Amino acid sequence: MQCIVLGAGVSGLTTAVCLLRAGWRVRVVAERHSPHTTSDVPAAFFFPYGTARDPATLGWVRASHRVFARLARDDATGVRARPATAVGDPSDVGWWLPPTDRRPAPGGARAAIAFTSFVIDMRRYMPWLRRTVAALGGRFETRQVARLADLDAPVVVCCAGLGARTLAGDPSVRPVRGQILRVTDPGLSEVVVDESDPTAPTYVVPRGDDCIVGGTFEPGRTDLSPDPEARAAVLARARRLVPRLCGAHFLEDRVGLRPGRPAVRVAVTREPATGRTIAFDYGHGGAGVTLSWGCALALRRQLARGRPTATGQMRVPP
Repeated sequence: MQCIVLGAGVSGLTTAVCLLRAGWRVRVVAERHSPHTTSDVPAAFFFPYGTARDPATLGWVRASHRVFARLARDDATGVRARPATAVGDPSDVGWWLPPTDRRPAPGGARAAIAFTSFVIDMRRYMPWLRRTVAALGGRFETRQVARLADLDAPVVVCCAGLGARTLAGDPSVRPVRGQILRVTDPGLSEVVVDESDPTAPTYVVPRGDDCIVGGTFEPGRTDLSPDPEARAAVLARARRLVPRLCGAHFLEDRVGLRPGRPAVRVAVTREPATGRTIAFDYGHGGAGVTLSWGCALALRRQLARGRPTATGQMRVPP
């Protein structure tokens, strides 16, 4: 089966890998490729930020978790298993974890849960995904696409992120600005995340040679210039969460626009006039990397079965 995957971010490349492994002939078409995509920006630790507790989302998270556990055994992928602590009520922050992976966090007055997370270094992971697509016979094209009708394939998968607002005619897609910081790593060994305020998530993701600190979650804001006030606020929250960061040196700001939507869209449709199959995988908000394998595998199954998949709900702050 011939297919075009529109979009070369983490969702597009992961979908391409899944389809290629199932014997599809795949072209990945995008205006921008790595390292110039939104997927090259994030901290990328495995945590379903901003997702609600519905069966579809839980299935996608669990499926992705299994894949990343395998990828963490291969140094070439840039995926590493790391101890992690999520601050908050264990019944709330641990809803997606397998029972064997949940354990109370030691010490501290605040409720928390400890678990095993995965840090996905996008500097290595995105090139690995591209190499995998190429090794499986996938092809890449760089061009701007104004309409899905302009793509010449019997099956088109739209993984266009924010571009889906226009390409899929979906006004519910909106940009969610995120600003994160890169600082020196003061020798931290675990990921720490505090999602108690969904409008101001705080997370510290050590990567060895540096540390990613976040962040902001700003729906509707589209400027990509670093905000000094936001930087100061993020650093202050992170230092309260992890005091050892007080000795870390600031390296740079990173700003990107997440593709927000009230619900993740994983669906397959058919054009009545042409008989073409159009599939969709977008709207992951701040959980694009975390949901990537689960959504791609669900979409591959759906293309084989020809029935719509479930839609996972998102908790998007006002």
